[in-house]
Amino acid sequence: QHRLCDNCGLPSFVIIGVQKGGTTSLHGYLGHHPQLRRPPKLHYFEPSRNLHAQPLAWYLRQFDPPECAAPGELAGPHWPLQKKMCGEGSPHYSMEYDAPRLLAALSPAAKLVFLVRCPIKRAYSAWYMNVRKGTRHGTWAQVATDQMARLSTCLPDWARCNQLGLVEDKIIARSLYFFQMQRWLQFFPRHQVLLVQSERFFNRTQEELDRIHSFLGVSRFRYSRRHVSENRNPGGTYAPMDAELYTSLHAFYHNYTRQFYDLAGVDMDGRSVRSATLPQSLPHAAGAVTGTAAALPRIQR
Repeated sequence: QHRLCDNCGLPSFVIIGVQKGGTTSLHGYLGHHPQLRRPPKLHYFEPSRNLHAQPLAWYLRQFDPPECAAPGELAGPHWPLQKKMCGEGSPHYSMEYDAPRLLAALSPAAKLVFLVRCPIKRAYSAWYMNVRKGTRHGTWAQVATDQMARLSTCLPDWARCNQLGLVEDKIIARSLYFFQMQRWLQFFPRHQVLLVQSERFFNRTQEELDRIHSFLGVSRFRYSRRHVSENRNPGGTYAPMDAELYTSLHAFYHNYTRQFYDLAGVDMDGRSVRSATLPQSLPHAAGAVTGTAAALPRIQR
């Protein structure tokens, strides 16, 4: 990095997703912490969106050493007041097939924070967002049914889904957390990945932020009501979902979500969430899963 440019650094942490999972709020909260710089959304490791056009030196300069500490530099009791822990993030990184490889080659010591939300609620929210933006055509039932059918032709082979371009149908695919995390764990050790359930982050914000602070190695910070008001996204109001479509989505997501949450130590109804580092490894998607499965949380009407 020093050969590439002066004043170059590396991110100490990266928020890798998920879209409609609370990442914008998390970016805002972390920006209030006195030992953290608000993480920008740089979108650098997103070649599928053609945002990797900036030179590497541009990316490294976002973590200018006079302000930003090197990864691991701030561990321990002696914290230089003139430096902060700097990171970045994008709600799209978790889905980008090449992002784990690119980031690991550049900053292998970076810590990763992954917010995950009820798959069906996340997908429904994303569809409404795209409708508001005017970037999605067709009904929710048409879009969801078509994308589930196409993804079913290649799952559980996530690499093949990516090669076929089916992962780019991101509304439904983005909620398949099992395959995304399996890919990231090919390049980062388990102790560098923190899983946070979005519903718990929304409802028990301070507690989850305390856990994120501990994971990053910074001191606890009590957020004021003003901080909460500034960073809380009230979300939108959505029409009730057709019961038959909900049942189809539940069947599509259930086994993969069960594998992901069982192995991550999270009860699928949100009652037992550890927000802990992930286990040593994830099995192949087609493998058997032990334990009993709770129903996916239903969408709030």
